[in-house]
Amino acid sequence: GETMTENNSACASARLPRKNPGQPALRITKTCDPAAANAPTVSCRITVTNLGSAQPLGPVRVVDVAKAIGSSAPVQINAVLPDGPEWACDEVPATELSCRIPGDAMAPGATRHFDVTLTGQGRFENCARGFHGPAPGDDIVHRIGQACAKGGAISPIRVEKTGDSECKVGQPCNFRITVTNESDSAFSA
Repeated sequence: GETMTENNSACASARLPRKNPGQPALRITKTCDPAAANAPTVSCRITVTNLGSAQPLGPVRVVDVAKAIGSSAPVQINAVLPDGPEWACDEVPATELSCRIPGDAMAPGATRHFDVTLTGQGRFENCARGFHGPAPGDDIVHRIGQACAKGGAISPIRVEKTGDSECKVGQPCNFRITVTNESDSAFSA
């Protein structure tokens, strides 16, 4: 026991740390099915996973946009299929789609997804951005991140141009353009 009691006071105070309830750690991924040449539609899956130790205190929102590679023209999202009724998604068809799910549906370890079907000509890049919040009584929205995937048809027609590396002023230049059909069937324009 204690032998020196003259330095003890009649009351003591202590600061106890609050228990940290943990934090959500949300991750977003996206995959698109490879498309056959000239396929009219492509399906992509957007997945949100909570790798943290708590659920988000506000809703989780994902915004999905696809653009054609090369022209940046919008690609139409024709269908959306969530993995459960907790998701609330904008109406389709659309060129930008927003889907929301309550934070309590994203408990630690939870993985939720929704599938989108896109229609476009040629290759596209489809990017989904994720956010969570605000919590009740708060106005802070936290960014989850962004996940992108490329999809769409790869043209079976290859165009190759060869020729002079330099064209001098007033002099003829020679070029050769070769068009190759790399598919299994004939092509006509």
